[in-house]
Amino acid sequence: MLLLARLGLRASEIVAIELNDLRWRAGEIVVRGKGPRRDHVPFLADVGDALVRYLREDRGPSPSRRVFLRLDRDDLSVGVA
Repeated sequence: MLLLARLGLRASEIVAIELNDLRWRAGEIVVRGKGPRRDHVPFLADVGDALVRYLREDRGPSPSRRVFLRLDRDDLSVGVA
């Protein structure tokens, strides 16, 4: 939500962010626009902190390079005995 609110990114731009788009040393996120367009958006401190926390604590391991992963409905189901 911080990426939407603080950086003004569209949902479609956020879901397209890949791990290599997070340029920590440069302090920026590469955002894919329409077609070949790429924008470089500066990290704000609170956005960077939230991303680090998400990647370390919530994202979990995945072969996908996408930063934000979808949680399948099956992961939420509770077995009935």
